[in-house]
Parts: sequence; C-alpha cells; structure tokens
Amino acid sequence: MRLSTYLAAAAALVAFGFLGFRILDLEQRVALLSEQVGAPVSAGTDGGTPTSQPAAGSQRGYEQRIAALEKRLQALSSHSSSRSDSAPEAAPSSLSRDQAILSVVERENTRIREVQLEWHRSRWLETREKQLETFATQLQLSPGQTSELRGAVQSEIDRMVEIMKRPSFAEEPDQVANDWQAILSETDKRAASVLTPEQQQLWLQGRLFERRTLWPWLPEQATAQR
Repeated sequence: MRLSTYLAAAAALVAFGFLGFRILDLEQRVALLSEQVGAPVSAGTDGGTPTSQPAAGSQRGYEQRIAALEKRLQALSSHSSSRSDSAPEAAPSSLSRDQAILSVVERENTRIREVQLEWHRSRWLETREKQLETFATQLQLSPGQTSELRGAVQSEIDRMVEIMKRPSFAEEPDQVANDWQAILSETDKRAASVLTPEQQQLWLQGRLFERRTLWPWLPEQATAQR
C-alpha cells in the first residue's frame, strides 16, 4: 500500500474520531446550560436522543452538527448571562442546593469526557504506530531513528489530549489553535534532529497532508512554513 494512501485512510479515521469527541463535548455543555436556564432540550441537538445523525463517513455532516451545537451553546450562554443579571438574589439555601446539583453534573460530564478521550487516545496511538511502521520500513530508518520518532509522536498525542481535557477547550479556539500548532512544530523539530534531509522531506510531506486533512482550523502559517 502506498504511503500516501495509508496516510489518507488513517487521517480520515482520526478526523472522524476527533469530530465525534467535539460533538460529545458540545452536547454535554449545551445540556448543562439548558438545565441552568430551564430551556427545553431539543432532540437531536442538545444532548437528548438524536433524531438524525450525520451520515456515516460524512465529514460535512459532522461539521454541520458542530456548527449547530456551537450556535445553540452561544444562545444559551447569552440567555444564562441575561438571566443572571436580571434575576433577584436567590435564598442561600436554594443557591447552595443549585450549586451542589451543578457540581455533580459537572463532575459527571468531566468523567464521561475523560473516558471518551482515553478511548480516542488509544485508537490514535494505534493509528500513529501503524503509520510509523510504514514510514520506517519504506525509508529504512534505523532503530534509533524509529524510537525517537515514536517518542515524539506519543508525546504529541498526550499533549493534545491534555488540551482537549481543558474545561475551556470549546470556548478558547484561538488559544487552542496556538497551543496545538506549537505541539506540532515541536514534534517536527524532534523529527528533523534524527532524520536525513531526504527523509525529512518525506516526513514533512506527510505532515502537510495530515494538517490540511485533520487540522484545517489552524492558522495558515502552520502549513505555509512547510
């Protein structure tokens, strides 16, 4: 199998996994805000049982669903803010009870998110390992080169997962993009330190394809430099 074909298939697999996690995270946030403001949870939009799902293999369907969830989240956030400004001060006992309920809900959301992230991390590592094996075989890398690349790739995935664990992950896209780009750049520097110029060219070609496929939301500079 050609390296480019394998990279395309692996990139698609990771892309759908990432988009699926993003939808789960947004649905949980929407459901939490809906409870806070007392808004109804629309089926198929805000964490209820979906009435329609993106077609299998349809990245556009996932992106449309994410856009709809982000719009709903923004509306609920505005509603929550205006309601907080206009509502009379709640009684201490009622406020404590509400805070306790929200604390339980937030802990459960965090637990579910971490379980989902751990599952995606394991699949991500498996995909990366297969990519690395193909790359090492085709370029006849030494054991030392392969070991260094494996460590760089594993570190990259672990740091990306930590970013996705942030409570503010969906609310700070610019910060996430900057941190994500820094992680990718550091992995490329580690690869450059052990690869020959010819090997590095093929490495960068694969990374450029990967970035355009998986991380199109990164600043153009992230790919223009390569």
